Amino acid sequence: MLVEPLEKLSRQFLCGFPINEIAFCELQALNYNDQESLLNATVNSQLVLKYPIKIDYQKVFLKHLMSKLESDGSDIHEDIFSAYVKLIATKSCETELFYKHYKTSKNVISLMENVNLISEGTTGLRTWQASLALSEWCLENKASLLNKNILELGSGIGLTGLVILQQCQPGKFYFSDCHPAVLKTLKHNIQLNNTNLNNCQVLNLAWQNVNEHLYDLDKIDYILAADVVYDTDLFQTLIEALRIVSEKCGVEDVVFACTERNQETLREFLQQIKKYFKVMEEQCPRQNNFVWSTSTPVRIFRFQLLKKKKMWFDI
Repeated sequence: MLVEPLEKLSRQFLCGFPINEIAFCELQALNYNDQESLLNATVNSQLVLKYPIKIDYQKVFLKHLMSKLESDGSDIHEDIFSAYVKLIATKSCETELFYKHYKTSKNVISLMENVNLISEGTTGLRTWQASLALSEWCLENKASLLNKNILELGSGIGLTGLVILQQCQPGKFYFSDCHPAVLKTLKHNIQLNNTNLNNCQVLNLAWQNVNEHLYDLDKIDYILAADVVYDTDLFQTLIEALRIVSEKCGVEDVVFACTERNQETLREFLQQIKKYFKVMEEQCPRQNNFVWSTSTPVRIFRFQLLKKKKMWFDI
């Protein structure tokens, strides 16, 4: 079997990519050695055995794999049957927390996530596709982030920040969120990935209280955020927070990754932010390290604070 299809399938499996979008069709005539390699890169990998991804997901993955092998007329390796039977016999765990593993060209970032879209009144306990796209953007633009001080709004469980800290060599990185369960999980994930804490800080930062944290921030070069544009009621508070930090901390650029679930919602946000910021759309990066569903588009925007026009009494 070619290495590329195996690597692609492994990467999709480890991060819990939707089963119906996994490219099983790219696997051709797998012999026993191929099947064993595939199994060891997915269900039987040491990473998954130590930090298991959702059991039900693993079952469905193997079920689809066996169906693919049968349709190809291939004999199924007994270890695949054994792994499937073992998963079937595993009692469902009551906890909603499992792991996902995001594999890049250099390393793997493991995150504890919640399987539910909404849990404890927040959507911040799982990784969303805009965060994956923003992480990819950061790797494409790592030269621009070198030695920069970066504030991330709505960090969630930490993917983008961990990518930056591990591969982009920032000056200082500030994670921020305001939900207690999210902050707890975020701190767990930072420790899980053995992140150097000397150049990062976790802030309990509500956008409406951003003034209270300006003394923590000092100089900020970049503000980043993923999937924070979804509720029109929050737009004014979010934009005001961006304006305050940009003015007080000398921000060069604000970069947002936005999943376009509702065109009208995104359009309204862009109309509002144009009052204070120059808006430029960036090309969404190619999936060189991370994989995400493209069924709903992700758009990347760069915002720069508009300079105030000088009045005669300012001269």
